[in-house]
Parts: sequence; structure tokens; C-alpha cells
Amino acid sequence: MDLTLDDDQRLLADSARQLFERTYPTTEVRTVEALPERFSRGLWSQVTELGWPGIALPEANGGAGYGMLELAILAEELGRAAVTVPLLSSYAATLPVLWSGSAATREAWLGPLAGGDALGALALLEPGGGSERTPPTCTGTAAGDGWTLSGTKLGVRFGAAADLLLVAADLGDGAASLLAVPTDAPGLVVTRHETFSPEPLAAVTFTDVAVGRDDLVGERGAATAIIERALAHLTVLDTAYAV
Repeated sequence: MDLTLDDDQRLLADSARQLFERTYPTTEVRTVEALPERFSRGLWSQVTELGWPGIALPEANGGAGYGMLELAILAEELGRAAVTVPLLSSYAATLPVLWSGSAATREAWLGPLAGGDALGALALLEPGGGSERTPPTCTGTAAGDGWTLSGTKLGVRFGAAADLLLVAADLGDGAASLLAVPTDAPGLVVTRHETFSPEPLAAVTFTDVAVGRDDLVGERGAATAIIERALAHLTVLDTAYAV
């Protein structure tokens, strides 16, 4: 496998490095750490103007049509400057919508997510320990043509800034389903965690939050493979950041 960067990829890396050297010195890192959101909206605006939130999405969905290698190049440059922005965590939620979202969900969210006008986040961890892969205790109770969602998620990366959550829940069949839930839904409450993490984390509580069948991402009870695939992509990006 040849991982030598081509001219366009080197230009992407150089452009990102120059941007962060100019706008994100160590003093800015400390300033951003003290902000309630833990990231700079001004820098995020520059990131969106460059098209990075959609760089690994197809052009038909508002993206640039590149792939994970280009996104990993950006992740490495983000890590070089210790930049905290929701680019990587939002991709982890955007990709499952691309792969398995309903037509309505894809139509509503892929454009805003690709343009950086909306942020996504995975909501998988729950109280009581375990991991993102632990079967969810968050439940959906049948109601009309959908469900009402109740439960709590913890450690949601950039959860207080997110517009869309992908929530793992048990819809009554003992298996994980994945639901696309907007954060302005009635009954949904987001609370910031107070942590030493450079990334902002949040708890999300769902109390009889209405979700419909179009909000399913993938088939009912078949979210495990989608979650594994999303976490594998996120691991690649987090590793590139750490490098």
C-alpha cells in the first residue's frame, strides 16, 4: 500500500498547517480551553469556509468527494496545533447518516452537516459503565408511527453544540437501533460535563422524546454493524490526531 501523498494532499496539509500556525498559537489553545463551548466559533467558520466538514462526503450530498485519507491528513494537522473543533466527532455521526439514513434524514441533514451549518454527535455511552458497544438501556416505547425515547447518554463529544444526535436505543426487541434525533426535540436536555478533557463532553437526557420511523438509521435492531463501522472510522481519525 502506497501512502505517499500526492500534490493535492500535500497542498491540503500545508494549507491546514499554515492556517493553524497563523490563527491557533499556544495562547489561543489556553483561551479556547476557558470558553464554555471549548472551541472557537471563529475558527470553525474558517474551517467551514474551506469546505472541510464535507471533504469526505460525496459531491451529490454537498461534499467535496474526497475520502478518509484527506480527512486523516486534516486530523493530523489539527493534532499538531492542538486544535479543538467538532470536525472529527461530527463526521462520526454524519457518516452513518450517509450510509444508512432514511431518504428523509439524508435530505434534511447531509447538506447542513457537509456545509458545517449543523453539527452531529454520537450518543452511545450510558451510566453504569461499559463502552460504546455495550447494549443500550435507553429505550424506545411504541407510540403511533414511531416511538418515545427515554434514557440518558454520557460523554457525548461536543454534545452541547450538536444539532443532531445519533442515539443507540432498544426499541423493545433487545437489540440496538440507531435513531437520528435533533437536539431541539421536546423532552431532550443537554448538560455540559465539567471535565479536564480538551474536548467538551455532555450528558443528554431523553424524556418521552418523540421519534418517527424515518428517524431510524439502518434497520431496526441492526445498529451494531453501523456503530462498529462509525467507531472504526473515528478511531482512524483520533489516531491521526494523536500522531
